[in-house]
Amino acid sequence: MCLASASDRRGRPLGAPADDGRQLLAQQALRWTHVVRSRQRWVHDPALREQLEASARESLAALGLDEARLDALAREPLLVVRMPFRHEALGWEGRVLPWEYLLAAATRSRRRSPTGRPQPLTVIRELQVQLEDRGQWTVRPPPRVALPRPPRALFVAALPPELRAAWPVDAELAQFRRALPADVVTLRVLQHPSLDELAQALREFQPTLLHIAGVDAHQGLRELQRLGATPGRVSVRGSEPGAAAQPWALDALLADRHARVDGLLLRGPEGEPQLVPAQVLARVAAQAAQGAEVPIYLTTFNVWNSAARLAPLMVGEGASLAAVGFQDAFDDALAEFMLVQLLQGLFANGFDLPRAFERAWLIVRELPGAVDATGVTLWAGAPVLAPPAAEKRRPRREAEPVPRGAPPEPVRARPPVRCQIEPLAELNFAALHNAQPLFRHFVLSCDDPAQAAPVDIEVTLDTGTEQVRFERHLTLQLQREKLAERIHLPLAADTVRGLREAVLATLRVRVVQGAQVLHDDSHRLRLLPADQWRDNAHDGRWLPSFVLPRDPAVSRVVQQAQRYNRVLRDDPSAGFEGYQGVPATALGRSGPADDALLRRVDCQVEALWAALLHDRQLGYINPPPAYSAGRDSQRLRTPSTVEAEGAGTCIDLALLFAACLELVDIHPVIFLLDGHALPGWWRHDSFRDEYLGLREMSQAGLAEAAADSGADPARGVSWQAGRASWPEVATWIRERKLVPLEAVKLTQHGGFIEAIEAGIAALGAGDRFESLLDIRAARRALVTPLPWVGGAP
Repeated sequence: MCLASASDRRGRPLGAPADDGRQLLAQQALRWTHVVRSRQRWVHDPALREQLEASARESLAALGLDEARLDALAREPLLVVRMPFRHEALGWEGRVLPWEYLLAAATRSRRRSPTGRPQPLTVIRELQVQLEDRGQWTVRPPPRVALPRPPRALFVAALPPELRAAWPVDAELAQFRRALPADVVTLRVLQHPSLDELAQALREFQPTLLHIAGVDAHQGLRELQRLGATPGRVSVRGSEPGAAAQPWALDALLADRHARVDGLLLRGPEGEPQLVPAQVLARVAAQAAQGAEVPIYLTTFNVWNSAARLAPLMVGEGASLAAVGFQDAFDDALAEFMLVQLLQGLFANGFDLPRAFERAWLIVRELPGAVDATGVTLWAGAPVLAPPAAEKRRPRREAEPVPRGAPPEPVRARPPVRCQIEPLAELNFAALHNAQPLFRHFVLSCDDPAQAAPVDIEVTLDTGTEQVRFERHLTLQLQREKLAERIHLPLAADTVRGLREAVLATLRVRVVQGAQVLHDDSHRLRLLPADQWRDNAHDGRWLPSFVLPRDPAVSRVVQQAQRYNRVLRDDPSAGFEGYQGVPATALGRSGPADDALLRRVDCQVEALWAALLHDRQLGYINPPPAYSAGRDSQRLRTPSTVEAEGAGTCIDLALLFAACLELVDIHPVIFLLDGHALPGWWRHDSFRDEYLGLREMSQAGLAEAAADSGADPARGVSWQAGRASWPEVATWIRERKLVPLEAVKLTQHGGFIEAIEAGIAALGAGDRFESLLDIRAARRALVTPLPWVGGAP
């Protein structure tokens, strides 16, 4: 493996010799994959970013890149990571490692321009496929790159029918079609094919460009479970040639981290979703391409978790000359825009792929909302830095001189503005309270914004009793204006906060450019009751707003807990001082924490437990009906409602206990499990700071996180750690720095220690763990409690 640039085309080797080098590279690959997947915990923190940049330099130094070499690399606009490929199981370390972020972070301080911004850096991965011949491995000659005339494009929607409503690809297909010259390219579309149907299309159609849209296997299986849209049966395609597909129960497959591998969901023999592993897909595509004039020139995957296996295996197995994928999660609209820019650049420059990729990535970097460490990856199966291919670029016609007296050229028409607008189907008060958008997508695109006329935007929400409007006159500045987060309606608090049941509202969107109406449509919007929370990728993050420390019932619990606190600490003057009573010597930075000193915090928590246990006599009760089509909605009770009714659900009790902890300045967390919720607390505020700072994990923990490679990457916000963070969360619990508590034990008259043991047992090995919500981090991100006073909204 080596790193090359325009000034050093041959490149310099990376890593240490043989086995030691592979072990070191594996350690770095697992560690930096975890860092990138957890990016929302650090990407907006300058201090943490600087720490990671220094750590990136240390990692590259361990791989043989000294300071002088980094200085030289920082002057290069394009770097190529060149790695060998023999088979999928060998060399995975180099393919998994997020080189794009690692190299950018390590050289960022050295790439400063006079304006203070870093000079752009593009990283491309070059796969040198090696073939065995009588015991000797040799690099496969680069495949012929002559393109057929006319080029052909195949668009494949890898999307089970059950997910089409939630994850439509119609807009993506329209953008893909627009990126292709209509008079040059023949386009064919496949909707959720089987693997055999895809292979047949590849053999017969022989596409130049292959685009995969929809969802990857990890995301698709989770969405099928969340929506409850299937009978619960799926199948998994065998990895060996001719192997029969094995039936699986959906829940069992999601729980098996080794069977749930990277791949796509295609159609099984009985119409069921079938997981096709990445290597199986690549081998079948390579076999289908054997009779073609040339392999697929470029395969683009607009699905999550496609950079580490789906994309490189298409190149390594010989199915495609190059492939683009994304390392984990990526903004869907931004990904579509990136791929459109790539394809347009490809046709504009005569199919110079590295130059088109570099141009597209430069454009995307300048857009608002483009987040560092997102990991769009180009895999090339031919030399990136070699001289141009034998095929000559299309000659450009020179401009002919305009003769004197000729009539002036007609005024060029203003470039069109395209609208991509998709409102949310449902909205609740917690999302509005936290200034969240009404739209999944609200994007205006224009190829030449400087020449485009301004547009007028009008959004009107009619609730039946009230009508509110947003208006804006916008002059386009960028090729892609993302407006969803800029559109907010001044809803009267009483209108939404007072909703006791769901109501249907009408959302009308009108976009006008001069006298031309670009978009005019009305949409149904379901406004949920103010106390309804949805545990999904969009609304689940707002659960901290239901932690209400200023609820009068919480104050009463703390007042009654004072006496228990004094008794437990054997101090008649003891109060709820949070962490102030724990000296720095208790933190155990060079050894284990002093448990006796940390008991001062635990006693305050136990006092709150005692007050709820002995003075409230709470019972368990099922949640009120939510009347929602999905299985992810629940009506939540405020602390005052729990107090008045003397009962609550597991999540009601978890929110109540978390509110009590927050009021006395002990940092609470909420553990979300499959069908269950637990409160917990950090035994010291410094432990929480270490957690947010991504302390080093063990190799076993990193390997376990990597095995669940399709888990949500921190759920997209800094205060929520998703499934992939379980090994890290488990470490903090094992070290007795983070403590879970089974709040349902309050209804069973259980003691404090019993509740802790039950909380640890409920989490178990992490099979049911969904996410952890850090309430303090949410408050710092301005996720504030809902403005309720007293009882129900």
